[in-house]
Amino acid sequence: MESAPLRASWSPDSTNVAFIAREARDTDALRVSKNDGSDAETRLKGERFQAVVWSPSGARIAVGSVPREGEALVQIAHLDRSAPDTIGLGSPAKRVALGWSPDSSRIVVEKDGSILLLNTDDETVDTFDDVHPPVHRVFFDGSSPASRDNKLLLAAGPVNPLAAAFGYRGGGDDTADKKAKLYLRLVKIEGERYTLPVVQYGHLAGPPVWAPDGKAIAFMTSAAPPVRTAMRPTEAFWMNVVSDVGTVRIHPKRVINPLYMVPVWSPGGTNVCYFWKDATGKCYLNVMNIAFTTVLPLPERFNRVLYAAWNEEASMFFVAITASNETVCTSVDLTSGEMDRLATVEKPFGRLLPSPDLTKLLLVTQAWGRSSFAVYNVKTGDLVRLQ
Repeated sequence: MESAPLRASWSPDSTNVAFIAREARDTDALRVSKNDGSDAETRLKGERFQAVVWSPSGARIAVGSVPREGEALVQIAHLDRSAPDTIGLGSPAKRVALGWSPDSSRIVVEKDGSILLLNTDDETVDTFDDVHPPVHRVFFDGSSPASRDNKLLLAAGPVNPLAAAFGYRGGGDDTADKKAKLYLRLVKIEGERYTLPVVQYGHLAGPPVWAPDGKAIAFMTSAAPPVRTAMRPTEAFWMNVVSDVGTVRIHPKRVINPLYMVPVWSPGGTNVCYFWKDATGKCYLNVMNIAFTTVLPLPERFNRVLYAAWNEEASMFFVAITASNETVCTSVDLTSGEMDRLATVEKPFGRLLPSPDLTKLLLVTQAWGRSSFAVYNVKTGDLVRLQ
């Protein structure tokens, strides 16, 4: 599960891309361009930019900075070209990750494991030092920790530092692991805090994902800690759905060899989907709702799913690596199970970030401390590199 801060971000309307460009050893620039690579310009310069995220309103872009000397910073560029804002985080840091609240009024910051909440209006900073069990992570591969009605989701529980980069890990040895509980802590943006205990013992294997209506959270847990790069054929995983008032629903059938650790919600929040494959390598897509689960056999075999989202009312868009090691963009009909291969993406690339309208992929490659960015058009197959 990738946990490095994202160095690029789509605008909410999918027309523009913001990305971090290295200009010198410790000097970075925030660049903004059209999704076809045109009209590129520099909006901010600073020392060691590490994360960038576009506000849901589309009016501002936040950048995290970790200077070699001095406190870590969050800088905010305004699309109306007014003077940027700079908010100090109080102390130096090696890592920052950022996320906006849905109303674009606050920024959630994960700074070296500490969680901060920045009010962008008065530039005040709220911390969660008094939270017990201690908060561990809020960001997983760029997923938003905030619901549409401004509740913030935090993963909490006993922490094993060996698995810090992989999300929650309960306990410190085998005995403690069996007794450790996973907790999800909800914090209202206005300040109220309450905890949702997850009754199943286990480990968070992927990011918790909010339902579109903000009334439930879906996530996958594992019986064993997710610290290995390869899973054993008998490894057991479970899909969990927790309401925002604490009702827990666990899919009774264990999942073997999940292809994608991120649950995918339907637009109305009534269904949640996940990919997996059996011992023979045949792949399936499960569509789970409160009453039953539909299992759709997929006509092609995949090694891994990189991204998935509901594309239309009854279809799923996903990017996956096939058994022949191709990276393909695919659509599957959730009623019939029929698949349509939309495009094949040439490698290499390190990470991909689909546009909100799912028509383009932002491909990110990092080497020798520098990131390069390209936009791939799913419909036409055109690839444009950003400068």
